[in-house]
Amino acid sequence: MFRFTFVFSVIIGIGSFFVFRMLGYSKNLTYNDSRCQVFGDNVLLASVDLEVLPDGNVIISSGDLKNTVYDYSKTVPGKMALLNLSQNPPTVIHLPIQGFPPNYNFQPNGIYLSKNNRVYVVNHMGHEDAIEVLKYNSDPPSLTYLFTVSSDLFSNYVLNDVVEGNDENEIYVTRWLMFPVPIGGFHYSSFQEKFQTFIEKICLLFGIPSTRIYRCTWKDDGSHNPPTECSDGIHVLSGANGLSKIPETNTYFVADSPGGKLLILSREFDGSLKIDYTISLPHPIDNIVYNSVSHSVTVGSTPHVLNVLLKIGSLYGEVIPGGMAEVKLLKNGNLVNEFSKGFDVILHNGEKLSKVSVGVRSGDYVILGSPFTNGVLVCPQN
Repeated sequence: MFRFTFVFSVIIGIGSFFVFRMLGYSKNLTYNDSRCQVFGDNVLLASVDLEVLPDGNVIISSGDLKNTVYDYSKTVPGKMALLNLSQNPPTVIHLPIQGFPPNYNFQPNGIYLSKNNRVYVVNHMGHEDAIEVLKYNSDPPSLTYLFTVSSDLFSNYVLNDVVEGNDENEIYVTRWLMFPVPIGGFHYSSFQEKFQTFIEKICLLFGIPSTRIYRCTWKDDGSHNPPTECSDGIHVLSGANGLSKIPETNTYFVADSPGGKLLILSREFDGSLKIDYTISLPHPIDNIVYNSVSHSVTVGSTPHVLNVLLKIGSLYGEVIPGGMAEVKLLKNGNLVNEFSKGFDVILHNGEKLSKVSVGVRSGDYVILGSPFTNGVLVCPQN
């Protein structure tokens, strides 16, 4: 019995060491954020996800995700915004959504900008999730509501990010939670809530597959709720998060967050996604964006993600370092081993913008966003 206990303790100890190391517990970081400045803190409650427009300006999703999770009755209405980098200094303005249904709640999370300026938005509505499909208008800057994609698979607060598929009638969506958030928010008052949260953290910490990617298709019938079919997809992810793709190709990307893995996917003829290979990033990652100008994938990174997992209910006001890492496209997007290794571009100590969720390049700037800090962080690179 003693021998078994000793061996078991050693195995647990070694496993815990590698898990803590993977999650950044012992990392020594060098920051290069001295020129970064926060903009839009008077407009944005958060800057959860970012997409770069052809003119270099940046669309921002700003949702009240804390209250969405813990007490939906206290949520501040979410919004979409625009970072204008052509002005000096940069400015942030609210992007109104024309024609948005007045009876819909709007708490945006992940977003995707298509080549035709469609903006797909993960919306946490308080009782279920949905994908809002919008159209970006440049003059004046605004958004137009087109329709909503709904499914029985879209339980409350389980979706994270979205990307357009082969055409405008197909999307892929990441599910990042195993269990849905209770209607109204978590209160941790029941054994079930506590147990489910514990199981999810264990899966994240030890890389146990528990999340997935959905594929949805619909027929555009001119209505605000077109008939939609959604199906289960890849199940081997422990923390499915950001999604992106190389436009006009069958190459997709998904972030498997805790271990800092960027998975390269290919779309099969039947619409299913197949994992081709995996790239390791320096740190655990969150949202991802493909940049057609720099031919690279940029990711929001969290070097000390263990702090996030341990303090997940009280991250507002905490100082959590973060940054942006990048993977360069070396060939034409159709061959294996075509990407560089992941490398850090910006590391920020978290004092100006805590817990980075996304990073993008636009011209001579790197822009970082966070679900837990007002504004966006703009970092000159010239």
